Amino acid sequence: MAKNLDSANILMIVENMFPQDMRVRNEAASLADCRYGVSIICLRGEAQKYFEKWNDISVYRIPYITVFKKKATKGGPNRLYNLLSLLRGVLGYSTEYIYFTGISFILSLFVCVREGFNVVHVHNPPDTLFLIGAFYKMFGKNFVFDQHDLAPDMYLAKYGSNHGLAHRILILLERLSCQVADKVIVTNESYKSITAARNKIPRPKVEIVRNGPGRDLIDFEPSESQITHSGRQILVYVGALNSQDGGFELLRVLKALVYELKVKGFLCSIVGDGETLGQLKSYAGQFGLDEHILFTGPLDQERVYEIIYAADICLSSEPLNEYNDNSSFTKIVEYMALGKPIVAFDLKETRFTAQEAALYVRPNDELEFARAIKRLMDNAELRARIGPIGRKRIEEELSWLHISKNLIKAYETIHNRRI
Repeated sequence: MAKNLDSANILMIVENMFPQDMRVRNEAASLADCRYGVSIICLRGEAQKYFEKWNDISVYRIPYITVFKKKATKGGPNRLYNLLSLLRGVLGYSTEYIYFTGISFILSLFVCVREGFNVVHVHNPPDTLFLIGAFYKMFGKNFVFDQHDLAPDMYLAKYGSNHGLAHRILILLERLSCQVADKVIVTNESYKSITAARNKIPRPKVEIVRNGPGRDLIDFEPSESQITHSGRQILVYVGALNSQDGGFELLRVLKALVYELKVKGFLCSIVGDGETLGQLKSYAGQFGLDEHILFTGPLDQERVYEIIYAADICLSSEPLNEYNDNSSFTKIVEYMALGKPIVAFDLKETRFTAQEAALYVRPNDELEFARAIKRLMDNAELRARIGPIGRKRIEEELSWLHISKNLIKAYETIHNRRI
C-alpha cells in the first residue's frame, strides 16, 4: 500500500454491535490499514464500554433499547394474533430506528468536533441514516450508503405480500439513501441490479463488496478440549431466527429426518437469536425433537466458530422468496471457510457463493432437504470431497483479502486517492 497519503477520516454508523459485525469489522480494519482515520458509532452490547479504541479505531456506543419484544408474524394461533404481531413489529422497529438515527446524529456532532471526518459511511438497516449523510453533505463531506439488506424486500419476506404503506415508505427511504449517496456499496450482483434499476441511479455508482471471511476465521482452529462430539453426527445452523430466515423450515426438515427417514444418531445445534426463537423451542418439543436439537441462543464469535468447526454438516434452510433468492448469507462463507459440506435450498446467490461446496435442494421441499442431509450423513467420502471445495473457493476468490480490493476501489473514486 502507498504511503504519505492525504489525510481522510471516516465516520461509520451501524445499528449493530462492533466488533461483532464481521462485515463492518473487516471494512473498518481495511480502511484503517490504508491510513484512513476511522470512527464508528454503533450499539452497545452487554458489558461493552461506551467508548474505546479498537486497533486504533475509535468506537462510540449507544445503549440498545427494545420497545416491544418482537414476535413471529406467521404461524400464530389466528389471524388477529398475526396482525397484532405485525403492528407490534412495525411500531417497534420504527421507534428503535428513529431512536438510533437521532442519537447517532447527536453523537456524530461530538465526533466531528473531537476527531473530524470527511466521509459518513452508514450501514443499513435502517435506511433512515441517509438523513445524517445528507446533513453533512451540506458541509462538503461525502456520503457512502452500505446496503447490507434490501429493506423493502425483507419487509415483504417477513410480513407477507401486502404492498401497504410501510412497504411504500421503505421504497422511498431506500431511494433517498441511494440518490443522496456519493457511492452505494452492495453485497452481490443481484443487489446491484435491483438497487440501480429501482432507485434510478447509474450502475457505476454501485460497487459490489461481498461478505468475505478474514484470516481470523480462515486460520481458526480451537483446541481439542473445546470440541465435544457426543458420539453423534453434528448438524449446525447459524444465523438469525426471524420469520423469513428458515427456522420453521429447518424444524420440519429435522422432523422428516427423524420420523420419515428414521435417522436418529444426530444432534443439530441451532445458533442464533430472533423473534421466532421461543416459538421454535415450543415446536421442537411438540415435534418430539428435543433430544436432537440444541438451541444455543446468541454466542460470541469465537464460540460460533468453534461450533462450526466441530460440525459434520452445515445447513442453510432459508426458503425461496425474492429477498432470500437475491441475498448472500454470511453463514455460507463461514461454513466454507472452515471446510464444511453444506445443504441448502437452491437459491440464486447461495448457489453463486457456495458452488460445488453444497448439495442443493428444490426450494421449499423439506423432505428432499432431509434426504440430502441423510445422503451426506451416510457418505463420509462425499463430505470429505465437497467441504474442501468451499475452503479453496474462499482462499482463492472470496476471502476478505480479495474482496477488500473493491472497497478500496470505491473509496479511491470518492477521494480520488490511489491506495
